Amino acid sequence: MWLLISLLLFGSTAVAQNDSATPDQTSPPSMMFDVASVRPVKMEPGRSHPALEGGFQPSDSSHFTMTIALPFLLETAFSVQYYQMVGFDQFAPHIPGLYVIEARSDEDTDKRLATLPKAQREAEQHHMLQALLKDRFQLKFHWEDRLLPGYRLVIAKRGSKLLPAGSLPMDSDFLSWRSNGKIAPYHTHHDDLHGTLFVVRRASLADIVSIALVRMHSPIQDSTGLDGEYDFDLRVGDRTANDNPEENPQAWPQMVDALQAQLGLRLEAAQIMQKVLVIDHLEAPNPN
Repeated sequence: MWLLISLLLFGSTAVAQNDSATPDQTSPPSMMFDVASVRPVKMEPGRSHPALEGGFQPSDSSHFTMTIALPFLLETAFSVQYYQMVGFDQFAPHIPGLYVIEARSDEDTDKRLATLPKAQREAEQHHMLQALLKDRFQLKFHWEDRLLPGYRLVIAKRGSKLLPAGSLPMDSDFLSWRSNGKIAPYHTHHDDLHGTLFVVRRASLADIVSIALVRMHSPIQDSTGLDGEYDFDLRVGDRTANDNPEENPQAWPQMVDALQAQLGLRLEAAQIMQKVLVIDHLEAPNPN
């Protein structure tokens, strides 16, 4: 979601930077890549950039290989959304936007990573990416608390339409997807005429917020007071607020309207306090 628009708002409170992977990390990770190749992808006018692909392969190792946009690399390394990054735009005109990155550590590091709990392993992998950004892109940053324009998710006036988990069957795609070890409780189907169908099973309110973020690109705070897990199918059109609905009258509604009509949930505008990654310095990497 790195193409989102970063909005700066009202006053902020500085948070001291430490060596942690995120502002809330209590036990700082320490692993780093031993070798790394960072090559910019030359974009020719009129050609779209290649799809983002790759990552840590296998997922419990230090081997990272990916064609990745720099904003998305920052998002991944610091576990933030694009709207939580401030200052990138001032450096973007002077830095290539897309890179092929290959990096890894040694066998001992891989063995250590494979024995760690998932959360700790991911914190170490994030630290590796942060160290690469500091070393190769000369990244300097700090964290702040800021009020950002966003939404509160509340129950609509006519009440929630959410069904308790187990109310709807799991389709074959969902069952196959779950058997492959995926943990997110939804998958999607897309068609150009209507939009995107979110098939959701055993979703918490946090999961519902994550689904809404796919389209809203702004912080969302759950204020429903609901807990438990829910089943639903959510049909959302792909047009933006600036598109003319008359051009495709068969398109499903946008996320705000879909949530209210289909789930009985409403998004109301609000100022949401967020941890924000403030980028103080960033430059193009030196050639390998």
